[in-house]
Amino acid sequence: MRKHEKSEKQNHLLKLGIILLFGFIMVVPTLSQTLIKGLVTDTQGEAIVGANVMIAGTTKGTSTSLEGLFELEVPANATITISYMGYIPQKIVVGNRTEFKIQLAEDTQNLEDIVVVGYGTQKKVTLTGAVSAITNKEI
Repeated sequence: MRKHEKSEKQNHLLKLGIILLFGFIMVVPTLSQTLIKGLVTDTQGEAIVGANVMIAGTTKGTSTSLEGLFELEVPANATITISYMGYIPQKIVVGNRTEFKIQLAEDTQNLEDIVVVGYGTQKKVTLTGAVSAITNKEI
């Protein structure tokens, strides 16, 4: 029986060691996360509300606040992508920086691709419709 008890104790210690190893493996990536903060503005210095700030190659990210501010936990040596409709996206290597001031430039080439559509309800008697086209110079 002593041999059987010794074998059970070794199995128990082995299982405990494996559990601790997996626990350590799961914790280590979170230890290497860094909190970054930043401000996203346009070329005039106005805050861009709702710009997307994503960790490149992942689905993890955030959006800028009403003041154009963001906070995001990123792994070491991450690259972030900042994008917003009508602006040229930027990719930035985080490195050891924790604070960013990002300025997005307008993308006038893709401005023609934006279509604004509105829907509403009206009585059939008063229903009228119109379609208009304007160029970006008129805007």
